[in-house]
Amino acid sequence: MRLLVVSDVHGDYDALEQAYRAEKNVGAVIFLGDGIHEVERFEAAHAPLRVYMVRGNCDFGTNAPLQGICAFEGVLFLYTHGHAYGVKASYQALSEAAQAARADVALFGHTHIPLCEEQEGLVLFNPGPLADGVYGVICVENGKAKFSHKRVMF
Repeated sequence: MRLLVVSDVHGDYDALEQAYRAEKNVGAVIFLGDGIHEVERFEAAHAPLRVYMVRGNCDFGTNAPLQGICAFEGVLFLYTHGHAYGVKASYQALSEAAQAARADVALFGHTHIPLCEEQEGLVLFNPGPLADGVYGVICVENGKAKFSHKRVMF
């Protein structure tokens, strides 16, 4: 399963489309907040593609949740924007929430800084801000996940 992971779209619908077109055989998109209206438009345009989404601190007028949990090929993901966990100061609260949920991976945005780091068996992954052309791809197979950061070509 190939996952497209995006965050912090901040109005750049074209970058979202470009990232999707650049990645072949995407099985799902995970959106991590700040640009939910663009992602809702994207979801409508690409049905029946599965799109998982949460709201960020800049997403007003939506009832989308602050976090979600999903599993692919035996890997459990907690996904959130990150502002509710104070990720700009520390990853501790996010790590604790992910471990309490028994997640293998915590996906988050908000900081506008790409990250892929393992802490005590938990992978923390921030795809970076799509508004700056950065996104993430996760390939999940047989209970293992491989992470990469990519760039949209403007």
